[in-house]
Amino acid sequence: MEKFVPDIQEQFRHNGFPRFVKGQLQELMLQQDGPPRLSTTDRFEFLNRDNSLGIILSPSSLIIQTTTYSDFETFENSVGVALKTINSVVNIDLVERIGLRYIDVVRLKDKESFADYLKPGLLGIETKDLGIKNWISRSESLGVTPLGSLVVRWSQSENSVPLNVIPSSMSVSIQLQPKEIATLLDFDHFIEGSLDFDVDTIVSKLGELHDGIDQAFRNSVTSKALELWGNEEKNA
Repeated sequence: MEKFVPDIQEQFRHNGFPRFVKGQLQELMLQQDGPPRLSTTDRFEFLNRDNSLGIILSPSSLIIQTTTYSDFETFENSVGVALKTINSVVNIDLVERIGLRYIDVVRLKDKESFADYLKPGLLGIETKDLGIKNWISRSESLGVTPLGSLVVRWSQSENSVPLNVIPSSMSVSIQLQPKEIATLLDFDHFIEGSLDFDVDTIVSKLGELHDGIDQAFRNSVTSKALELWGNEEKNA
């Protein structure tokens, strides 16, 4: 992959991604016949001018992520540009996984509770009568959708980004206050299987994945939350 990077970088530079960072990605590989093995591969990151939109390229994956999400159509266009740019240089034949992931950070103001924003199924047990302080909860649910698989993770944390998000050079737009606890809603909808690489097909599948996440989001939050945040379709 590295031999293609100079040409890819030049193409991205003309498409609004002037920044470039080379790094390494570490993965823990589980083996049936031996101990876990740590694998290290090169990764190449292309970023826009303000570090709010980034493309991470490795020998086996392409990740497009943003910290200033506005609506799906804008993000969808960025995905199309990234795919066409890389394919114009590499000429990709096959795609084995297409996924879309949203992370929503729910923060509280004075006298608010998470029950104002989240449906009862995401609130965990009531702890005020148990004499417990600093209670932090997390859960994960996995199901099969008509399109693929959907994972819904819910956690409370002092971080605005889940620990399993691949580190990047992007600027994080949400900064929590010291000791502030926020709830993270993490929706991951994906398809697995061998498909011929075609940009229009991939972008179309992302639209279908988005629709599934949108429904999951609306079934996770209250009507008050939708009213305060805006009840438009883009709020997946």
